[in-house]
Order: sequence, then C-alpha cells, then structure tokens
Amino acid sequence: MRLYICGQMTGLPDFNFPEFNRVAKALRECGYEVENPAENEPPCENPQWRDWMRIAIPQMLRCDGVALLLGWSKSRGANLERNLAVGIGMPCHQWEDWFFAPLGGK
Repeated sequence: MRLYICGQMTGLPDFNFPEFNRVAKALRECGYEVENPAENEPPCENPQWRDWMRIAIPQMLRCDGVALLLGWSKSRGANLERNLAVGIGMPCHQWEDWFFAPLGGK
C-alpha cells in the first residue's frame, strides 16, 4: 500500500522537511511505500507554490491513502490535497493511525 504524506510546509522552519522525513521513515519501516513531497526535486527554477502543487497532486493521486501530519489543517496546500483525496474516496488518517490499519485495507 502506498501512502502520501500531507502536511504544512510553508512558513515552518526548513519547510517542515525534518518531520516529513521522520514520518516517511517510520511508515516505511512499518511496510508502507511512501510518497514524501519533501523528497521532490524543485520542478523549475525559483518554484512558486503552484509549481510545487502541480507535482504534488499527481503524486498523491498515485497513492492508496493519505497520512496527515499534525497541523495539516493550517496549510492551504494540505487542505487542497486532503479535500481532493476525500472527494475521490481516498482514505485519509492521521499518520500514526496507519500503524493500526492493515497494509492492504482502507
């Protein structure tokens, strides 16, 4: 099962990459395949928010579920990602809750 990590980046120190990477490591150790937007290469020179979202949305859509980081609801991008996921029936849970979900289940 492939999970997409969703959370706030803008306005946080180091764009919150340390937390994204910590959660990605924990989920991978639990057996999940993980799409971590903090690992993405810049899509262009001097990327803007929309440039990042243009790669994040298709990345999320390749996944089976969304792992939400603490504070995700404070982020415009994370709200957009989560609302899209819910709208298409993709399960979204706080990242820790995925430890209690079966790998193939929803």
